[in-house]
Amino acid sequence: MTLQEFAQKISHHFNLNELKTICFNLNIPYEELAGDTLSIKVQELILFCKRANLLNLLLYQCRQLRPKQSWPDLTDTALETNLFENLPKDSSPRGKTTTTAITAGVMIFFFVIGAVGDVFGAWDGVKSIAQNLFIESTLPISTAPDSSDISIQPTSSENYSGTNDTNSLVGTTNTRKMDNMPQVFVPAGDFTMGTNNPDWPFDDPERPEHIVSLENYWIDSHEINVSRFVEFLNQNGNKIEGDVNWLNIDKMQYISQLSDGQYTFNPDFGNLPITHVSWFGAKAYCEWAGGRLPTEAEWEYAARGQNKVVFPWGDVFVGEFVNFCDLNCPAEDYRDELIDDGYSMLAPVQTYEASKTWIGAFNMAGNVSEWINDRYSESYYSISPVENPQGPNVGAQRVVRGGSWQSFWGHTRITHRNFISPSFRGDALGFRCVDDIPIDD
Repeated sequence: MTLQEFAQKISHHFNLNELKTICFNLNIPYEELAGDTLSIKVQELILFCKRANLLNLLLYQCRQLRPKQSWPDLTDTALETNLFENLPKDSSPRGKTTTTAITAGVMIFFFVIGAVGDVFGAWDGVKSIAQNLFIESTLPISTAPDSSDISIQPTSSENYSGTNDTNSLVGTTNTRKMDNMPQVFVPAGDFTMGTNNPDWPFDDPERPEHIVSLENYWIDSHEINVSRFVEFLNQNGNKIEGDVNWLNIDKMQYISQLSDGQYTFNPDFGNLPITHVSWFGAKAYCEWAGGRLPTEAEWEYAARGQNKVVFPWGDVFVGEFVNFCDLNCPAEDYRDELIDDGYSMLAPVQTYEASKTWIGAFNMAGNVSEWINDRYSESYYSISPVENPQGPNVGAQRVVRGGSWQSFWGHTRITHRNFISPSFRGDALGFRCVDDIPIDD
């Protein structure tokens, strides 16, 4: 089908809330799509996806969300520029910057090819640069960057080693009484948050690197699972906040509500991470359990520590260490066909021993992305305080951190940032809690 037909089908079969879900899955900020009507926003979305080479991934999302509808393959769209002729030329806030960034990237790409080709051979140079510069491509990237390719631009924090007077307590564990949740201790200390890595040109929200200092806290050793969340529902109900129930039970095939109002679950799925839960539901659970949602800084410190690693296990991607979009993933258009991580979708919460973080936390790179307490601001890192940052004071969106079973490997990096409406409930989004409990308790 043509782009015009594609736009018409999306406008016909989806509403604005569902369009938000599609944007979240594609890591595209919905709020930056121009226009107030569905049809204009759909055109903006297709325009952005065309520029970023994400059209096939957009088509895959439509097929997943509306499997009973016919979604033919797209025809050659190279000459279909008249699709958006009715839009104002400056209607897209992303349009100019995206085009400029891609154009600049292409110029850098061909400039570096010559230099790299002289030293390493033309093909090896092209392959390495293409994988890192155009990392948002829908083509599967089965070869992660070698550690020698991962560099960080010098900053004032480049040689900072960090301090941690309670480092000997790393590995200390705790069990939260309310939900019998295992936790790991995160010692107070300073660390470098964010990245200046030039290999990720599309991730400006991760910049600049900056020093953050945190107090002691506990963090759940893994994501909240189904069995614990059902117990929470049985004690508190499935309340409405942000115009939605905490849990979208219609999407949870292994959770059901009994005639007496209580909830039950299939025990075969009890140790999977809870998904389809809103930010409000995640926050309510953590407060009921005696804790709270982590700040963005607390989440990144627990995943990264003081060594500025790219992934919890080091600087080189290892697909067998994380639940991401591997060859088992249903996303045929961008899954990695060369890696088998063992799961097509969700994995039990204590899977992937080899990828535990420096404090012993599971699945902070993949499986499900996780709700964060902070509001989102793309520029917050440039004004973040050093001491225990709490995020901006205003903003409608909430931060989401960590990759998921739907993510391509680049989004499993620790510093990757995302955000979504707090009312969003998705099949690749869960949470964990933190507690301000003294170590001697």
